[in-house]
Amino acid sequence: MIGGLFQSTNTWILLSTVICVAIIYKYARNPVLSALDQRSFGIKKQIDDAENLKVEAQNILSEYQRRKKEAQKEADKIIEEAKVKTKRMRSKAIDQMELEIKRLERLSDNRLTRLHREIELKLRGAITDEAEKKAISTLKSDPKKLDGYTDKMIDQALDYMSKEINARHQESA
Repeated sequence: MIGGLFQSTNTWILLSTVICVAIIYKYARNPVLSALDQRSFGIKKQIDDAENLKVEAQNILSEYQRRKKEAQKEADKIIEEAKVKTKRMRSKAIDQMELEIKRLERLSDNRLTRLHREIELKLRGAITDEAEKKAISTLKSDPKKLDGYTDKMIDQALDYMSKEINARHQESA
């Protein structure tokens, strides 16, 4: 039976396969295991590198987010300072405008007062001249007509002067 066993081709195929596997195992085992170890080490290194890059990317992202928040705070601070400065400048401009308006009002009042005096002086001069002419002519013709006429002329002149001052005041306003 053992002799028939070696006569079968299946036995020889099995025996040659076992011998080939044993030879391959003996000589190829270390190089195959070494190659697999190197491949495994390479994959682990790539995974570690990827994890390190992921951590680094997260750190960079968090740094950028922190910087963005700081920049936003700084921008908000600058905007708030600009608003405050604008309010101060607006207030200062309003104060300066009010001072300028008051100054112009004073100048206008001074000018009106000066015009009032000039008109009054001109009217007095005109009244005096007219009264003098009227008095001379009246005295020459009838000295009794002079009573009350001078007062009437002065009242008319003062009314005229008041109207003139009011008209000029309204023009300047």
